[in-house]
Amino acid sequence: ATVQEMWQAANMGFGLVLLLNQGAIDAIHHHGSDEQKATWLPRMISGEWTGTMNLTEPQAGSDARGIRTVAVQDGDHYVINGGKCWTSRGKVGEIFLVNVRFGADPAAEKGLIIVERGTPGFEIGRVEPLMGHRGSPSTELVFRDCRVPVANRMLGGRMDKSLVSMAFSRCCNSAMGIGAAQRVAVTLDRIGWPEILATLSGDDTIFVATESANQQRRLRSRLRQHLTLKKASP
Repeated sequence: ATVQEMWQAANMGFGLVLLLNQGAIDAIHHHGSDEQKATWLPRMISGEWTGTMNLTEPQAGSDARGIRTVAVQDGDHYVINGGKCWTSRGKVGEIFLVNVRFGADPAAEKGLIIVERGTPGFEIGRVEPLMGHRGSPSTELVFRDCRVPVANRMLGGRMDKSLVSMAFSRCCNSAMGIGAAQRVAVTLDRIGWPEILATLSGDDTIFVATESANQQRRLRSRLRQHLTLKKASP
């Protein structure tokens, strides 16, 4: 967690790359078969491949058991149909740990199956619009009769185990928030904003999303003018 704080304070986009890949590595290490570990972990640990876990669907965010992406066995393959959304780094990931329902019955067992980028029937959809985290392009994932070997099913990755693995990322998300707050505090202290911002309250508060150096300079000028007027007023 301490290292995550340091990464996030330095560069949140970079920190998220490591966080997501580490979470996928952790899931395969704890819940994957020996074959799965041998196939994917070496390249993920080296950084050649990056992985991500895929749970969220339009109708199943916090209600993880409401997922509708289905994997139906057909001989030595599963045929996957459905879709995911808000997949962090989906645009650039290679290994996708996808939460699916193993059967058409809504009560069928749910768990993880590993899908590689480029598998026929697997498409990376649109990039989701984000206010921040632009170093981590979130996307939709689309599965249309996507055939994945039965050996890719993580037998230890049942839904309950999958959610426990995701607890790792939740801890790291906390570190992310702390790291970002530390960076803001250091930045404000460095450029001398605390005194200026302290004068802004209520209707005077200015909310601005700065996206360029010019915008930042204009904002600093406006704040200084505001402070001057405040001091000059009786």
